[in-house]
Amino acid sequence: MAKNTSKISKKSNKGLDPLKITVIAIGVLFITLIAVAIIFDDSLSYSDAEHISAWSEIDTMDGTTYVYAYTETCPICQDIKQEMLVLNRDYPNTTLYANVPRVDGNIPTEISGVPALLIVEDGIIVDRVVGAQVVDALRSLLE
Repeated sequence: MAKNTSKISKKSNKGLDPLKITVIAIGVLFITLIAVAIIFDDSLSYSDAEHISAWSEIDTMDGTTYVYAYTETCPICQDIKQEMLVLNRDYPNTTLYANVPRVDGNIPTEISGVPALLIVEDGIIVDRVVGAQVVDALRSLLE
């Protein structure tokens, strides 16, 4: 009779382990969530915005134009990036972007640091905002 009992025990161990099933299910769920996040990522990119390629372009701007100066390595610029790009999306054709290291020519003296917002009237820089407050400043100018 003891032989039968050990055979039954061996047979019951051949089924799927609930812990293995749980680990597999969590893995599949995790992979699915990552795929969904990648597919539905709605974050905006600086490439979505219109950029100036030379500082001399400021001289030829008509009317009121806002120029947002940033760098990819600036921590504050990265912190406010999505907010600035949402404003760009919501108020198209109002703000030009300047990735400072990639813009040809001499940097305007009004840019003492980044991020910076230049307010340009008919080709003349009439005001500027430097630092994280550029988001609130631009928002108030656009609204």
